[in-house]
Amino acid sequence: LSCDLSLTRSMRMWSCASESGQVLAWSAQNGRMLESRELVGFGKELPHVELLVPEAYRPVLIRKPGVADAGQEVTVYATLPGDPMLAELGVVSPSDGASDIVLSKITAEAIGVSNGDAVEVVLRRKNAGKVEAGVVPFTVSGVFAASSAGGSVGYVSLSAIEDIERFVRGNAVKRWALPAFVGMSAADRYAGYLVFCKKNDDLRPEDMKTLADRALDVMPVTAA
Repeated sequence: LSCDLSLTRSMRMWSCASESGQVLAWSAQNGRMLESRELVGFGKELPHVELLVPEAYRPVLIRKPGVADAGQEVTVYATLPGDPMLAELGVVSPSDGASDIVLSKITAEAIGVSNGDAVEVVLRRKNAGKVEAGVVPFTVSGVFAASSAGGSVGYVSLSAIEDIERFVRGNAVKRWALPAFVGMSAADRYAGYLVFCKKNDDLRPEDMKTLADRALDVMPVTAA
């Protein structure tokens, strides 16, 4: 989701026209993550929307604790308390910040676990040909039967997805005691940039589009 006014207006119109009251919107966030605090701010722009859940997901390996040579490849999605889709499946969404995971029945059976069991979620990342893994403990808080949301999938809290994404991008994750990628350089992102052009050779429309595609707003700072 991209927090822009045009999408906000569109979602207002969609929510009024939707018979079910459920709206799915797809957009892109260029250059940075859309995090929980931004969703909260975005929700204030949409007073009639009850819940905003980004369709964020990551492939992981889930296994029984201590079983290093086995496991199941699973796609984990973000959820939040009150998620209507999980409620329809008869399970309660993990509370935000909790290390709980909801699994499809086919996934739980493949791993050999059931509701209340502990599992290990194996996260992987790669940089410059080097591969690292992090192991995070979770508890199965719900299992749902196969449906349109079936297959080898699971659901974790939005904050857990954010931390998984931080790890994959090479950053440290404090709550799981996972370090930053060995040899990782600081990200080359700054609050602002200065772009210098030759006289009578200003930025062209294609240059402006390239910068806009990278979520950069261009403002002239010198007289024409």
